[in-house]
Amino acid sequence: MATVPSPQQLPNPYTSLAWLSPAAANQYEGSRYLYVASLSVFIWDWMIAWPDEYKIISKAPICPSSIIYSTSRISVFSFLLTSVIFQAAPVGSCEILLDVMTWSLTISVPSTSALFYLRICAVFHNSRIVAVIFGVLWLFILGTAFLIPFSLTGMHIGTTDWCIDSGVKFFGSLVVISSVTSDTLSFFAISYRLASSSMQGSSLRDRFRAFVRGDGLPRISKLLLQGGQWYYFVSVAMGVVTMSMILSPHTSPVFRAMFPIPNIALKNAMATRIFRQVHLGIIQTDMSSSHCSGQLRMRGFSSHDLRSAVSAGRSLEHDVYQLETRGVDHRVPLADHIDIEITKTIETRRDVPDDIPAKADVELALGGM
Repeated sequence: MATVPSPQQLPNPYTSLAWLSPAAANQYEGSRYLYVASLSVFIWDWMIAWPDEYKIISKAPICPSSIIYSTSRISVFSFLLTSVIFQAAPVGSCEILLDVMTWSLTISVPSTSALFYLRICAVFHNSRIVAVIFGVLWLFILGTAFLIPFSLTGMHIGTTDWCIDSGVKFFGSLVVISSVTSDTLSFFAISYRLASSSMQGSSLRDRFRAFVRGDGLPRISKLLLQGGQWYYFVSVAMGVVTMSMILSPHTSPVFRAMFPIPNIALKNAMATRIFRQVHLGIIQTDMSSSHCSGQLRMRGFSSHDLRSAVSAGRSLEHDVYQLETRGVDHRVPLADHIDIEITKTIETRRDVPDDIPAKADVELALGGM
């Protein structure tokens, strides 16, 4: 930032931009647009999610996972709102507003990462070792998040009530590094676990297709895999940009403090979206779908041949798990030595394989922490 002029040298000392150099003023204005855009996108995403959030609250009991979800949403909203006020509105004390902003970010980063950790617990619901390993990673994120309030400083612009970022310490990037590392390991762990349960085949090519596209996976497994891919790419891309800006010694404090805003907004939007999809998928999957199928057996003919014909005519469009059947027999005589026996079978199907937890198991993993 250039040398601060005296009020006598300025045509309008009450205008904040008059105290800044042309380059600093352009950066300051650009950060305002980015802050407002990030807040607007977050509010728009939150409003769209209200119906799904209502379904989760109304159909699922209050549990720690719901509390983490709400904490993540509220803290991110508080951080974005105070960031916009800090950059785009005159305030009496920049220090107090900066404290509220940084502590909101301190809460939002580990709570958003906790949503991804809950996915680990849901997928590896029988592995305490995996839960402990990623739990330690989350604790590292929590610890580095408490460095945020000490890594950012701000001040008034000249004699005005407008605020500007005056400094960003390098250790502020530690929380970004730890978050990206945890998200990367979580992505590969979940993808490997889900791809290993694919019904597509056992060859390397089939495993790769299951890993990339989710071929051969049940609906919830594919949802977890694809959601993790989107979250991973967004997290890594924004994390790399944020780290590069914070660690760059030639970047102004305005630019270095600017990119955590869209970073946390996009990460929270993706993480909460995956959380809602998984929760609603579990709720809908629990309502078992039923269908009826008929089997025809004729006395006087080979029952094995008839069963083979019936089996050959059935199309297995999707995997069937936890199958329950109820049969109703009805016999119709046609002629001597020839009867038709009709068996009506009602099949109850759940799209949940053995290696993916059922609703009760997932609720225990998500809510029993």
